[in-house]
Order: sequence, then C-alpha cells, then structure tokens
Amino acid sequence: MNRPSGVFPVSGFEQLASSWKGIRAAGATLYGLLVYDGGDHHFPSYMNNFGLLALNSHARRRCALFVIVSPSQAYIDYARTKSNLWAQVFDTTALAAPIREIPHVGEEPMFEVDGKQRSLRQLLTPSMNDFLLAEEVESILEYFGCRPTEHPCLMFFNDLNSKDFWFVDLARWRGWRDDALEAGLRDYFGSADFLRMLAER
Repeated sequence: MNRPSGVFPVSGFEQLASSWKGIRAAGATLYGLLVYDGGDHHFPSYMNNFGLLALNSHARRRCALFVIVSPSQAYIDYARTKSNLWAQVFDTTALAAPIREIPHVGEEPMFEVDGKQRSLRQLLTPSMNDFLLAEEVESILEYFGCRPTEHPCLMFFNDLNSKDFWFVDLARWRGWRDDALEAGLRDYFGSADFLRMLAER
C-alpha cells in the first residue's frame, strides 16, 4: 500500500476536520500539524518562501503533515502531477479542468494581488491572511486542549477524532530566521525523538 506522506496545505482546520474521513482512509503512517500564526516572527516568511518544498522533503516517507497556508503554484502543479493526497481530497476547484484546456491562462502570472503576481489557478485556491490564520490557530489549540499561547508547535496524531496527540513545543524557535528554521525542522524530522514517535504510533 502506498501510504500518503509529505506536506499538504489546507485552508483551515475546518477543512481538515470535514475531510478527515477521506484523509484517514488513505492510511498515512502518522499525521501532523504545523501550527503558527503571523506573530510567530519568521515562520510565515519561511512558509511563504521555501517552507512547503522543504517540509515536503522532510515529511516524505515519514508522515502526512498539514499546514494552514495557501499553496504555491508550484505546489499545485506538483500535487496534480503526482495525484497526491492534496489533489485527491482538497483540490476541488470546479474550473481546474477547463483551465487546463486554455493554453497558458492557468499557469502564467496574470494578476497582481498584494503586490505579487498570481496565476488564475492560484486565485482559485483558498487564501490566508494573518487575521484568519490567528483564528485558525486558536481553534486548533482549543480543540486539542492547549493554551492559546502554545504556538508555534508541531502536533502529531493517529486519529484527529481521538484528540490524543504528541506535542512538540517550538516556542524557542520563534526568533529564528528562515535558514535556522529550515535546519531545525530538518534535524527534528531525522531526530531520535521523532523516529521513536513513529515507532510508537
């Protein structure tokens, strides 16, 4: 069985929870959430720059890691090419097929949003801003019975409905810049603690 692994952007906790039956049926070895908000210093810039690509590499063949972030165009194309869990469960854009039939329209950055060039495909995927992200983080922490200040963090679980989870506190990483965050996350996913958690699941 080819178990799903890697990183999967979601528009919010509700999307993850409402799609859980389909996600669970895919049978990942372990599930996780990277939880952070706009006030967690360099975490947002890390995710907006190369975080999705890096985390996908770290989590691949280990776990299915969900992050509340808008997927980049490169990720959307990758997910559709691989028909990964994101493409199977979350890529429900009704116009995806027609767009593919129009040469260059879906892929080329044709629109400017918040000073950034966006393609039509990116505009058709859910966006996230700091206010919405803060509310999502609050909902996640409340769901798992954590304090509202216990972020950034990683949460790992076997079943979202059981509310049993492993908590990894990343608060001391809050001031780390992108390159330090990347090194820290890379090291964590190869650490004895993480591998022991995988073995215990």
